Amino acid sequence: MTSYLQAEGLTKSFGERVLFENLSLAVGEGQRIGLIAKNGTGKTTLLNILAGKEDYEAGRITRRRDLKIAYLEQDPKLPAGKTVLDACLTGDSPALRAIAAYELALGSGDEESLHRAMAEMDARQAWNYESQVKQILTRLRITDYAQPTEQLSGGQVKRVALAGALIREPELLILDEPLHGLDCCNKERVRAVISEFCRRPGKTMIYVTHYERELPDCINRRMELPRRG
Repeated sequence: MTSYLQAEGLTKSFGERVLFENLSLAVGEGQRIGLIAKNGTGKTTLLNILAGKEDYEAGRITRRRDLKIAYLEQDPKLPAGKTVLDACLTGDSPALRAIAAYELALGSGDEESLHRAMAEMDARQAWNYESQVKQILTRLRITDYAQPTEQLSGGQVKRVALAGALIREPELLILDEPLHGLDCCNKERVRAVISEFCRRPGKTMIYVTHYERELPDCINRRMELPRRG
């Protein structure tokens, strides 16, 4: 099994409060880890550290080179001034960069640049990205692709952010309470879309929740993050 991420002896505190100490976690290809974590355990801080968004005081993290990670935060933020579809197509994956270059070349009038951009679109198989993200959004009951992000409810923001994470085809998907703030119907939709992601070969996930009953069926490894004090 290919190692994707290895965290060894992590320690993190805020002032005198120690969130976790000497914490270790190994994530390998194809593992779908369900991490049970109550309030106060530092689970969001841990996920931020694993995703490379936050520093830690001691320990070491080793990630496989060029590992593609997508991280759905508990309260995600979408870029302002964009439509739902544009927000999903904003990112730094090779395919999304190819789309951005193609759109730029279309407006430039430079035929040579356009040919290069089209070749890159072919190489990255990016032509179907828009239809793919629309399919994911529809499954998540988001159908107004031109709606401004500022007009979305909290639950809609979470579902759009999930669609944006999935369209990036991550090797490691990190989910921080993906069902938080959703009604029962939308919880089932999100569960179904996440389970479909898990069925693809080699896909790997860390799924954090307060409640073990919320874990999807595709979880193949369970862990608990203890609370200190």
